[in-house]
Amino acid sequence: MESRQLRIALLSSVERTPDGALRAFQRIGGRSVIAWQVDLARELGCERVVCLCEGTSPDLIDLQRQVEAAGLTFNLIRGSIHLVGLVSADQDIVAIADGLVIDRKLAVDMLADRRGILALPAEAGIAAGFERIDAEHAWAGVFVARANIAAQMADLPPDSNTMSLLLRLALQGGTRRIPLDKDRLISGEVLLAIDRTELDRREKALLEHGGERTHWSAPGHSVSNWLARRLAPDALARGPAIASAVAASLGLGSVVLAGLDHPFAAICTVAAGSFALGTGRALRAIKARLHGQEGRARFPGLANLLLDLLAIVVLTLPSLPLMIPKRAFLPMVMIGLLRLAAGVGPSRWRAMWGDRVLLFVLLFPAAWFGTLTQAMAVIALVSLAYCLISQRKFPITTD
Repeated sequence: MESRQLRIALLSSVERTPDGALRAFQRIGGRSVIAWQVDLARELGCERVVCLCEGTSPDLIDLQRQVEAAGLTFNLIRGSIHLVGLVSADQDIVAIADGLVIDRKLAVDMLADRRGILALPAEAGIAAGFERIDAEHAWAGVFVARANIAAQMADLPPDSNTMSLLLRLALQGGTRRIPLDKDRLISGEVLLAIDRTELDRREKALLEHGGERTHWSAPGHSVSNWLARRLAPDALARGPAIASAVAASLGLGSVVLAGLDHPFAAICTVAAGSFALGTGRALRAIKARLHGQEGRARFPGLANLLLDLLAIVVLTLPSLPLMIPKRAFLPMVMIGLLRLAAGVGPSRWRAMWGDRVLLFVLLFPAAWFGTLTQAMAVIALVSLAYCLISQRKFPITTD
């Protein structure tokens, strides 16, 4: 494994689609192609991003703000001569082709700790719009090479194709080829943003991959995750905040309705709020994955805890102050047993016990017919029986 050098990324916003739009700013997954490339550059260890362009534009200025907000240095250049002064011999240069969309994990696995030129079979690669590099290979759109090759560009015509020249210099300098199978093109893991149809196909795959999968035994979670994938990418920017606001409003409304002794309306409202909360959480998860921001939430169980407390309040009201402990006892026992059941047994069933939309749907008819107490008792007993039966084979765990 080669020692990690300081790295500088070279991106490009010059090439255009047949309809005249810049490839770099084609949208995929709610973001521009070049924004995805910046994520890749960061994961490959780049501290500076240099972008070839024909001139400044609002899109490029906005990109610069995003890059600098992420803690990277950003430079716009118009040709190879300007690149020479930005790199030094002790660096690696990470070049990413104009309009390239590549699976981030694939590229990181191949190039995180070594230099190399990603290469595709020549025939398939050229047909997909990639540049030939020899008789058997086409460039797959990313290479990592010693940055000292850029110094040789000072003696070349300033109007030359900077990216192509660097690629040739990397090849001449002995940078190894890292072959990729042509199936990477078929799957959409590697493509150029020259065909809207292919971009749409890749976008669909990204969103499907970005969304969480929940077993059908938890229909509330499954439907909210499905809806989030349908709303993305358009809803990724503001959708999570809107869904959270809707969930909070519905939660407050359910408390008011319960306090006014309208249990059926209160349960319907809190069910809708729970569904909005789940949809917002699913949108937030998709957005985090697409933006390369995966990680553990600071308070992963807080939303679930607040929802359970809300359920207890809604199922306790209306009640006189002295009656609150008695009225709250059964809802607390039911919720507590549901939380225990969500930590025991096969994983495909755990989500069901934590699905509050499903719980409220089961309570709908009981609220309508005035048998909430009996329904809660039955759910509590079923949860208890499940825990007792399952704990022999599956130890109870906590989140």
